[in-house]
Amino acid sequence: MIRAGELTRTVKLQKLSTTADSSGLADETAAGNWVTYALRSCSIATQGSREFLRAGQVAADVTHLVLMRYDSVTRALSPRHRLVLGTRIFNIASEPVDLDDKHVVVRLACVESAGAG
Repeated sequence: MIRAGELTRTVKLQKLSTTADSSGLADETAAGNWVTYALRSCSIATQGSREFLRAGQVAADVTHLVLMRYDSVTRALSPRHRLVLGTRIFNIASEPVDLDDKHVVVRLACVESAGAG
């Protein structure tokens, strides 16, 4: 269970827009190609890169673990989405984990990247 007082950050949930460039690809590095579709309260914890396992293997690139309440939006998050906190961008590294399979809390493994959202 997570208490509301632990969810001290509000992040934007973003997805890549369907606008493609002349080559038919969407530029994931251009801030204008990302669309905010929801806001969620969360907690963000810095994670040692060797402390998180993904599919049974060490995910050395994971920099943060994010916890937020489970709902229809958060359960559908995937590596095709990202979180934005001010000028900080957190790319989602793997599918969300429903902690204890109780549909209460979702954990996201994220990689912080440089740039403004």
